[in-house]
Amino acid sequence: MIPFDFEYYRPDSLDGAIELFHTLDDKKTEIFCGGTEFITFARNNQLTADAVIDIKCITS
Repeated sequence: MIPFDFEYYRPDSLDGAIELFHTLDDKKTEIFCGGTEFITFARNNQLTADAVIDIKCITS
């Protein structure tokens, strides 16, 4: 279980990801590309975030 709440976003374009990142400027935001590293680090209290941007679906 992850010991904190966070917002999850999965934009489908690079421009969308950049715009989203700037929109979330007041929050601690982490960017990752799929996988389970975020979950593993969060469960072990090695990482915290208010928002997560998953860029795995961006093709360009």
